Amino acid sequence: MRASLLLSVLRPAGPVAVGISLGFTLSLLSVTWVEEPCGPGPPQPGDSELPPHGNTNAARRPNSVQPGAERERPGAGAENWEPRVLPYHPAQPGQAAKKAVRTRYISTELGIRQRLLVAVLTSQATLPTLGVAVNRTLGHRLERVVFLTGSRGRRTPTGMAVVTLGEERPIGHLHLALRHLLEQHGDDFDWFFLVPDTTYTEAHGLTRLTGRLSLASATHLYLGRPQDFIGGEPVPGRYCHGGFGVLLSRTLLQQLRPHLEGCRNDIVSARPDEWLGRCILDATGVGCTGDHEGVHYSYLELSSGEPVQEGDPRFRSALTAHPVHDPVHMYQLHKAFARAELERTYQEIQELQWEIQNTSRLAADGERAAAWPVGIPAPSRPMSRFEVLRWDYFTEQHAFSCADGSPRCPLRGADRADVADVLGAALEELNRRYHPALRLQKQQLVNGYRRFDPARGMEYTLDLQLEALTPQGGRRPLTRRVQLLRPLSRVEILPVPYVTEASRLTVLLPLAATERDLAPGFLEAFATAALEPGDAAALTLLLLYEPRQAQRAAHADVFAPVKAHVAELERRFPGARVPWLSVQTAAPSPLRLMDLLSKKHPLDTLFLLAGPDTVLTPDFLNRCRMHAISGWQAFFPMHFQAFHPAVAPPQGPGPPELGRDTGRFDRQAASEACFYNSDYVTARGRLAAASEQEEELLESLDVYELFLRYSSLHVLRAVEPALLQRYRAQSCSARLSEDLYHRCRQSMLEGLGSRTQLAMLLFEQEQGNTTCQSRWTGLAKTSDPGAACWSPALALTRYISTELGIRQRLLVAVLTSQATLPTLGVAVNRTLGHRLERVVFLTGSRGRRTPTGMAVVTLGEERPIGHLHLALRHLLEQHGDDFDWFFLVPDTTYTEAHGLTRLTGRLSLASATHLYLGRPQDFIGGEPVPGRYCHGGFGVLLSRTLLQQLRPHLEGCRNDIVSARPDEWLGRCILDATGVGCTGGGSTG
Repeated sequence: MRASLLLSVLRPAGPVAVGISLGFTLSLLSVTWVEEPCGPGPPQPGDSELPPHGNTNAARRPNSVQPGAERERPGAGAENWEPRVLPYHPAQPGQAAKKAVRTRYISTELGIRQRLLVAVLTSQATLPTLGVAVNRTLGHRLERVVFLTGSRGRRTPTGMAVVTLGEERPIGHLHLALRHLLEQHGDDFDWFFLVPDTTYTEAHGLTRLTGRLSLASATHLYLGRPQDFIGGEPVPGRYCHGGFGVLLSRTLLQQLRPHLEGCRNDIVSARPDEWLGRCILDATGVGCTGDHEGVHYSYLELSSGEPVQEGDPRFRSALTAHPVHDPVHMYQLHKAFARAELERTYQEIQELQWEIQNTSRLAADGERAAAWPVGIPAPSRPMSRFEVLRWDYFTEQHAFSCADGSPRCPLRGADRADVADVLGAALEELNRRYHPALRLQKQQLVNGYRRFDPARGMEYTLDLQLEALTPQGGRRPLTRRVQLLRPLSRVEILPVPYVTEASRLTVLLPLAATERDLAPGFLEAFATAALEPGDAAALTLLLLYEPRQAQRAAHADVFAPVKAHVAELERRFPGARVPWLSVQTAAPSPLRLMDLLSKKHPLDTLFLLAGPDTVLTPDFLNRCRMHAISGWQAFFPMHFQAFHPAVAPPQGPGPPELGRDTGRFDRQAASEACFYNSDYVTARGRLAAASEQEEELLESLDVYELFLRYSSLHVLRAVEPALLQRYRAQSCSARLSEDLYHRCRQSMLEGLGSRTQLAMLLFEQEQGNTTCQSRWTGLAKTSDPGAACWSPALALTRYISTELGIRQRLLVAVLTSQATLPTLGVAVNRTLGHRLERVVFLTGSRGRRTPTGMAVVTLGEERPIGHLHLALRHLLEQHGDDFDWFFLVPDTTYTEAHGLTRLTGRLSLASATHLYLGRPQDFIGGEPVPGRYCHGGFGVLLSRTLLQQLRPHLEGCRNDIVSARPDEWLGRCILDATGVGCTGGGSTG
């Protein structure tokens, strides 16, 4: 009893005791068994030469340091560990602290240098010809190219860094060139390449050459074409021929600095390159070399009169070519070298693609790990439905995604050229692949899709109807789907002129009499944004009087409140002046009004054309200054327009809230604009000179169309979140051109509300069973006063695809029953429903409970043939115009969704209009029937055209054809009605 009690007390402490014992044991095993000295002992003879071998009878701690390890480090003596006390000297009171001197660039402070500088030795006679040719073929491809000439000419070519040295003699010219490089660029570059203007230099090869060289191993490098010194004296070295270029390292050039003057006075030579070689050899003992650590300096020596032949293998390896006689010869060499470099690039791309493919096989996903095309980023994966990239449909003549929102528009300009280029590239690639067995000719583009992926570029999917021609003269139609990609190239920053936010801005406000109630809000916004902070901005008003209003202006001025508010602003801000101009016009033209304002201001004035709804903010004023560039760019921002208050959620006073349900950025409107007066005058001059119908265009165009059509400036359109406007009903002038009137109407209609909000209003109207609800009445008053009950959705179909005649690809109809729907039906839905566009379950009778997440249709007929007959009627009536292919399958069959999608993707309605596809089966009874039916258990695929042709015969087949099997009944019905029998292969095999 006592023993059991004792065991019960000690049992919980047993694991603790075992753990402590194990911990002590491991600690003893990890310490040294033999005592180690605390520090290194006195050095013994020979210890400094050999490293310690360790003690075989001692176990060292893993994180301990072996004895003598300090002695292995050079310079690790006891004196290095002595502390050094730095005295602190406090600053004396009244003495200014010494200001730290920083360099102009951080690269200078960090000692970061650029890679290569190319110095072109030229003369004033050849600078306008060969010098310009060198600059055009070399200047934009390298970091820095300078042209060193002897004397100053009358005119220096633009875009070239030309330095005049003041010496025309060759050796003196080279001597001053070296001095200039040392004094001006000696600390900025690692390599210096000297070349005359009679030599063509291949920029890519030179960049690769300097990229492979390292200053650590090539500190004294004198690289070029080696040449023996003239005279034959035994000199231990050679010089580099100057005609093929000379590459000098920075260290060698710096070492040459103190010897330049001595070389200039002591060395006598007839050739400047030989003089340089003797100087380098005497000063540093380094001779010219053509190879360095596997890097070979290759060159091309041209014979007099030798023609330039593209495809010459010498162009693939040469860095320079000499001599060049004239600029035409230089450009011919540049074309040949560029073609060779292009072939080299294509070869490198192909090798990289092969390497990526071979490496991807080792990944977990195998070859699927590599995206197509190889080396291009994979397509963007949307995280939500709002990030799904839209495919735009097009044909050879029309696009079905237009900028103005219309469902279809003709292909023009760049879009038409893009489609033609893609079709040509697809046909060329197909012919290249099938040559010489086949030659393909395009018949037509059946379907075309394209989308822009920011990660890849522009993607295309084309369904092409082709005709294949064999060498024997045979012809056969083919339909193929082709995928193409126009990848994004290297992104470059466009150089633009420098602009600043300190530019003075003049705001122009044309104000009609009907808009005078909006003027106080605009003036207060201008005062808050510009007058109160003292911004460099001015305001000019243009008051538009109608003829009757102008006659009564002396007694009853309609703009009197506006003028009073302007006077009150001038009293509040003494330095502010707000001038106004009065114009009498019945139909104001935007360009005529702008002409009047332009004449009142200097040419260098920066204009901000605004409307009475514009709410000015400091951010927008600064963006206007930054985006409008004189002689370069005009800025037309897109403001945020609030929806109709009867449609959008109610908002309080003040600017509208920026949101998807409250408004939208108006792409059609161009009421705000930022541009310089000189640019406007230039565009107006082009309009007057280019068109004989100037008077008509002045009435129909606006400022935005003027800059688009008659200006060479870049027109920038961008959303402006700082421009928030409340909803206001607008009217479109009948004097506008057709395009402008369409833009105005489109802006007015899109500004009512989103499609979802309008659809909900229409749904409420239909549910209320009334002809006009109160909110619709509010919309009608602001949109079309003559309409009894205006509805923006009445003219639109339910889906835009219905209006365009665009159908989906495939509908799967699963024939089930109420008994098997909760079991087999649910299994089919889980394995098939989420992988295809549309899956419907057709059952005979209604059950007590329908499984969720399934589209179940009750037909009211349980007998097999009657069930199939009603299923066909349902598909024709409900989905006959919405899908191209219909697949009928029982719930006792498993369907592989991806294979079915690929099958229908390969089929084309153009060549398979009457397709009855499945497993062929002979009719029961053995009578000679010219055809077979498809076994229903393995699924039946029917084309839309065949199903539509079957519509008028369904009732006759139901009454006249007697069969025990529903699939045989369907086969006989199709055979009798259309003459088509079941087949097991489509048009594409």
